[in-house]
Amino acid sequence: MVDWLLLHADLYQEGSFGQIATFIGYGAAASVLAVRLSSRFLFKTQDAQEGADRDQSES
Repeated sequence: MVDWLLLHADLYQEGSFGQIATFIGYGAAASVLAVRLSSRFLFKTQDAQEGADRDQSES
């Protein structure tokens, strides 16, 4: 989406270094955010599953 806005604002041309830098920057930012935020989702799911397993074994 940002790339589309920058292209239509004529800030850089298709295939230019600006477009490449935009893709690399947003790709790196998305990767960092995914790694940092993944524990919030992965460990909550794991904790919920362990709680459900504990509840079943107590029955």
